[in-house]
Amino acid sequence: MSSVDDRLREAFGTADDEWVRRAPAAQGELRARHRHGQRIRRGLAAGAVAAVASAATVVALTAGDGRGPRGVEPAEPTTPAVTPAVTSSLEGKWTSGPLRASDVRAAARAAGAPEAAAAMLTDLPRAPFRVVVAVRGASLSTYVQGAGGRRVDLDQESIAVEGGLMTVRPFTISAETVHAWEISGDTLTLDFRSTTEPDNDAGVPGEAWQRLLYDTVSLTR
Repeated sequence: MSSVDDRLREAFGTADDEWVRRAPAAQGELRARHRHGQRIRRGLAAGAVAAVASAATVVALTAGDGRGPRGVEPAEPTTPAVTPAVTSSLEGKWTSGPLRASDVRAAARAAGAPEAAAAMLTDLPRAPFRVVVAVRGASLSTYVQGAGGRRVDLDQESIAVEGGLMTVRPFTISAETVHAWEISGDTLTLDFRSTTEPDNDAGVPGEAWQRLLYDTVSLTR
């Protein structure tokens, strides 16, 4: 392989004496161009490092203050609204005044099935009896306490309140009943509005039981 001197000698095309005289200057120019090229490459490399460092600084700053790219504020997390299933004012144990056989017959007539009163009286304790409604959170349980101490459990339902309407849903069947409700002091008054409860096995409409248990008389706590 030819040396740098050989290549320079061929490039200038001169005799050896001429080459000896001019070679040092030519080699100096070559070294100068080499150093200039190195400075350019070092400058480019330094610029690239600076650009990377600048980008890293931006990332660190934006990550540190919780901002996204380009300083965009992140969306505030939203907390889902929690609505209680039943207002606290309904919580507790409510007891009706005494009911009699005449109240049972009135509830059956209001439901459009006066003949159902006989079957209803068979399932109830001896009159007079009282209705007891216990509301705990989103559930409601109802039983009837007779004059002789006999207790009959009649209802287990979920309860939901929206405005002045209370919706109860039995745990055992797919149905719902809506009552309007109002509390005055410690007295709860319910007013039947609608139901999808079917007749029971004895042919008594669900509406007849709903009217008897909840709407016949007011309940007190």
